Amino acid sequence: MLAYYLWFIPFTIILYMMWVDENIAIYVGLTFKLIKVKLDAARWILLYHPFWITNPISKRLSIRKYERMAEKLLKKLIK
Repeated sequence: MLAYYLWFIPFTIILYMMWVDENIAIYVGLTFKLIKVKLDAARWILLYHPFWITNPISKRLSIRKYERMAEKLLKKLIK
C-alpha cells in the first residue's frame, strides 16, 4: 500500500502544477512527444541500420527481402 502512495504523491503534484500553470502542461506534453521521437529514432536505427551484418534484426529483414527477390526471379525464369 505504501508503494501506491509513493507513486500517487509525485503524480498528484504534477497534475496540480499542470492545473495551476498552463506552461507546465505544455512542457509535459512536449516531454512525451520528445520521448516518442527518441523511441522512433531508436526503432529506426535498430531496424534500418546500414551495417546490417552486425545487427541481427535488420540482417533477418534483409535476408527475407533478398529471398523474396530471388523467388520472383526464379518464377520469371521458369515461365
